Amino acid sequence: MAQPTVNLFISAVTDEFGRYREALRDFVGRPGVRVEEQSGFIRNGLPILTELNGYVERCDAVVHLVGERTGNAVDDGIPGDENRRALLKCLPDLPDRLALRESELQGISYTQWEGILALYHLRPLFVATPTRDVRRDSEVHDPVIRERQSQSQREHLRRLEGLEKWPDFAFESTHHLCLQVYRVLADRLPRPDVPVSPCLPPSLGHLFKGRDRWLSRMWDEFGQSRNGDAVRLVLHGMGGEGKTQLAAEYAYSCANHHNALLMVSAESSATWQSSWSDLCRVLKLPQAASDNLDTKIQATLDWMSRRENRGWLMIIDNVDDQPMFERVVQQVRSLHHGTILLTSRIRRWPMEFIALELDSLSPEAALEYMLESTEAHRNRSDDEESSDEEATDARSIVDHLGCLALGLVQAAGTINTLRLSLRDYLRQWEEAKEDLIDDADFDPVRLGYPRSVASTWLATYRQLPPDSALVLDALCWLSPAAIPERIVADPWTESMLQRVPESIRDDVGRLDRRSLIPLYDFSLAYSPKGNQRLLSIHRLVQQVGRIWQRKRSPDPVARSLAYQMLRRDLVRDGRVQTLNILPELRSLVPPVQHVVEQPDFVETNAPLASRFGYELSTIFETQGSLSDAQTYADMSVQIARTLPRDDLPPQSTLVNGLSQLAQVLRSRGLLDDSIAAAREHLSLCEDLCRREPDNMAHQRDLGIALNNVGRVLENKGDQEGALKRFSKSQEIREDLCRREPDNMAHQRDLGIALNNVGSVLENKGDQEGALKRFSKSQ
Repeated sequence: MAQPTVNLFISAVTDEFGRYREALRDFVGRPGVRVEEQSGFIRNGLPILTELNGYVERCDAVVHLVGERTGNAVDDGIPGDENRRALLKCLPDLPDRLALRESELQGISYTQWEGILALYHLRPLFVATPTRDVRRDSEVHDPVIRERQSQSQREHLRRLEGLEKWPDFAFESTHHLCLQVYRVLADRLPRPDVPVSPCLPPSLGHLFKGRDRWLSRMWDEFGQSRNGDAVRLVLHGMGGEGKTQLAAEYAYSCANHHNALLMVSAESSATWQSSWSDLCRVLKLPQAASDNLDTKIQATLDWMSRRENRGWLMIIDNVDDQPMFERVVQQVRSLHHGTILLTSRIRRWPMEFIALELDSLSPEAALEYMLESTEAHRNRSDDEESSDEEATDARSIVDHLGCLALGLVQAAGTINTLRLSLRDYLRQWEEAKEDLIDDADFDPVRLGYPRSVASTWLATYRQLPPDSALVLDALCWLSPAAIPERIVADPWTESMLQRVPESIRDDVGRLDRRSLIPLYDFSLAYSPKGNQRLLSIHRLVQQVGRIWQRKRSPDPVARSLAYQMLRRDLVRDGRVQTLNILPELRSLVPPVQHVVEQPDFVETNAPLASRFGYELSTIFETQGSLSDAQTYADMSVQIARTLPRDDLPPQSTLVNGLSQLAQVLRSRGLLDDSIAAAREHLSLCEDLCRREPDNMAHQRDLGIALNNVGRVLENKGDQEGALKRFSKSQEIREDLCRREPDNMAHQRDLGIALNNVGSVLENKGDQEGALKRFSKSQ
């Protein structure tokens, strides 16, 4: 369905702000937006004011620029008597409704009428005034005329104030005007008609405060990118300052100047690759249907490198890790024909990057946000008797939070969810602060963020229901990358429930998405997106949560629960990794990689770490990332080798890991390494079969091991050796099929064995023998 057209009217004196009006027209003009102005009227034989009335009446909003001029120097832009009479004939109640005297009507200019008619027709009116140093398109040299028109504009502003319409903002330049107008119109404009990454945070609209000059500066810096090569700009600063949100607001405000709004995360190697491959789908490229991760990434890079696609915007978020920093710099240097915006805590960047250090919000902007964002939901305490007292309490909250964007958002979330008054929240925050004020674990110098982050977190955390608090505790041990809601919402296993405190075990046993709602309401987690409902948590929220848990216990229960959540979702024994399950598994890669990279996890959870390595390897292999697949298969094997061999379970990750490692090495052409892993795998399976000869699982693994060795020998040209292993595998699988004739897995394995034997016989020239095996395998 086509989006309805939004009609905007730009009201300005051409001789003073014509250039500003044109810039604004170009900026807000996009599919689904019609911009109108007086100079574009199509004359229909009606008096100008009457035509003007018709345009304003059918518009959706009016942007009204009020400077020092009313019109040209000849008639001051004031309509004649015939024009006014024609308008009042159409709108006879206008003077009474707007309390305008006859003497006032005679001195109102065309441009001033545009603002008045917007109020009459109850159209949203946004009044913009220039700052002192704003350059005009032309000046009035006659001091008498200049003063007369300036006085008329001052009277016009007073007239609007009498109608309870005050200026909405002041502008400093054309870019600043455009960005200010976008801020007030953001909720009314249609979404960008370009590809947009789903991970791009939504715009805050009118609640985005205090960053207009930053947006204008970014616009100026990026200006040259529209004329040639890519411009690379970095927003860096302390965590929680709102760098990602500022990047998102820039993207939305300038959407009509780009042909795609793309975003990737540099949180880790896994999120980097995953988010790059996802862009293939965002751009609707044919390669999006591929299983191969590298194929999709290369398709995206190829699209960005073509000159006909120039004009994209790429946001690279969270470049905070030094190894990832080096990888990102190398990648960015190869990108051209677009605009690149990075967010980072790292200050030092190469010369070709424009680095802008983001500071905290101004106290005025932070105060405005706190009051507006809680206006509809906060209560007024008994000792808050006036709006001035509320403003004082809001100012105290802002001061305590150091104007940090993350703290403000969480404070507003708590106030709105609990319907608190500002004073009640202030009391709760002070109580949390007392618990942390002398706590060395939350030292701001060592941690790199103000203590107010911890105090705000604790004040909010104490409001959570017990089951939601436990869920948040667990999520703090996973990566900040987005994770699927099902990790929490799917039924918990009995072993997981046994780790939960008995007092809330019954509640946790009934967990579903409802336990996550308080986390969203309190702004402790970002609401889920996409078909998989991926949620995420700010890294500072996680960091404070981990410290708080360690203070209560050296080995927090929630940490092991987080690991079990991942295991329950990732390790699905007996599954076949087909395309329909791969997207689900891919969303688990970043949190699982994050976990296995923690040294204490491997030390204390070796069996699970080995299994996670195996699972990651199989996912990367399916995606075609064989280098990563080899890394994690090798990790799985090395960890499994440290486990006591006597305790080795039938389906141990050493068996699986060796099989996976041999397969990946063979796919990479590393045949000598592959045959070594395959033979170790075969030896282990033969040992298990000797120990438990009737165990069919061991027999099946032995068949797989024989096939692995046979394939490598076949690749190395040893057809006789390959035929010997394949034939033995065939015998084992025929025996399993006789013992369990209805087992489809055995039937599938037998078909594979028959095909392997047939392939070798065909290579040896035995066409009849090959045909016999091929026919039987079908």
